[in-house]
Amino acid sequence: YSLDSTFSEDTKVSRMDLLEDESAPNAENLITLKRLKDNINDILSPLTSREETILKMRYGIDQNMTYTLKEIGDMYGLTRERVRQIQNSAHDKIAEHEDNEYLKNFLLT
Repeated sequence: YSLDSTFSEDTKVSRMDLLEDESAPNAENLITLKRLKDNINDILSPLTSREETILKMRYGIDQNMTYTLKEIGDMYGLTRERVRQIQNSAHDKIAEHEDNEYLKNFLLT
């Protein structure tokens, strides 16, 4: 049988239509990733824009890489110590967020 052939003359579904596209993203993974991104955005929402930017750069959130305290400080004209203080302030603000358990469970699985 040809993969282009249909199962019967009254249907237009070919055998090829029923094969799984292995290069297509897994739906379950896409849903999990979307939920994770939504939770991260919720957790970061109470932060100032500077705190949010620093955490995203430090942990590579929406970035192609992570940055050191010094690299971030150099970009924003801050000392490494000041960037660390801002990072710690942001950590304190999100430590009590209600979605923390979801993220902890996600990271531990």
